[in-house]
Parts: sequence; structure tokens; C-alpha cells
Amino acid sequence: MTADERLVEMDFGDYDGLPSKDENFQKARLAFAVRFPNGESVLDVYARIVPLLKECMEDEENVYLLVCHNALIRVINAYFHPMPNEGFFTFMVDNTELISYE
Repeated sequence: MTADERLVEMDFGDYDGLPSKDENFQKARLAFAVRFPNGESVLDVYARIVPLLKECMEDEENVYLLVCHNALIRVINAYFHPMPNEGFFTFMVDNTELISYE
């Protein structure tokens, strides 16, 4: 097992620890290219995770299990299944759900 820093949860900056129902958080998260104050944007996460995905896909000798939180799972899913921005936040996974991508 190897830990990879690229799999850490999205940095929500000043919104870390606040309820996800917070009105300001809900507005801020819809701006994919805008960083959360003192945090990162969805595009930052995309730029961080895509090289790891490509490395895994190029390695035909191994199978990889990536364990991560919801924000990264959404980015990974959007990489494999392009969707409109509105669909990004409606994609949900159950806790401990296994998803396979090829």
C-alpha cells in the first residue's frame, strides 16, 4: 500500500469544517475555476489528480485501488464521464462504495 499526496481531500480553505449546507459555501463551490479562500478550486484538484490517473492507466501490469473523499471522487468521475457542471455536484457515492473505471 502506498499513500499518495495527490489523493488528499480538496482543500476548502476557510470553509473547512463548516456545514456543507452553508449558503456561502454552496455558492462558492459552483465556481469551478475559483479557489476557495485560502484553499483550492475544483480545477486545482483536477490538475492534481489527472497525472495520477494517467500513471495508473499507463501501468498495464497492476490494478490500482484509489481511496479518497467525495470531492476527488467527483473529479475522477468527471474525468472518465464528462458531464455538464450541474451534473458534477449531483453525482453521489455511498460511503465505502466501490467504483470501477477502465
